[in-house]
Amino acid sequence: MIPAVPPPRPGGRRLLLALSFGAIALTLLLVLLAGIGGFVLFSGGQAKVVGSTSELPRELTLCDHFQPARMVYVEQANGGRRYHVEGTCPVNPLILAPIYMGKLASAGWTVHSDGGGSLEGFDYQKSQLIDVLITDDSSEPNTSTVAVELSTKADVPPDFQ
Repeated sequence: MIPAVPPPRPGGRRLLLALSFGAIALTLLLVLLAGIGGFVLFSGGQAKVVGSTSELPRELTLCDHFQPARMVYVEQANGGRRYHVEGTCPVNPLILAPIYMGKLASAGWTVHSDGGGSLEGFDYQKSQLIDVLITDDSSEPNTSTVAVELSTKADVPPDFQ
């Protein structure tokens, strides 16, 4: 004999309704916080799209045969600029990271590496900070996804002092 399923309790609907409204409220709060974070991040200036790699400063070191996906810069309140460039390089990330580190060092950057594809460099003469993240591009074999961020008129990071 199959045991009878107890009838639904009226409190279950209220709990489901409360959980639904709670999830909606949490989502709206996260969207609001993301909007405030974006406002604070870009409040010092205006974001602009860069049309081609030739418009980027030469200090922004890119790999050979770089294929840009997104390039923007933000005019900062201190008069500096923050460039953000994303794209791909036709080189395996395990090979590209040491090559990139050498290019930055030969261009005058003091470079730190975490050993996992994340590089950070500082140019003491020009007060510029560069962050490079190199990851494996899952859509193409032996291709790296590269994200580079260059900040001009930057303060010396704590790990470079």
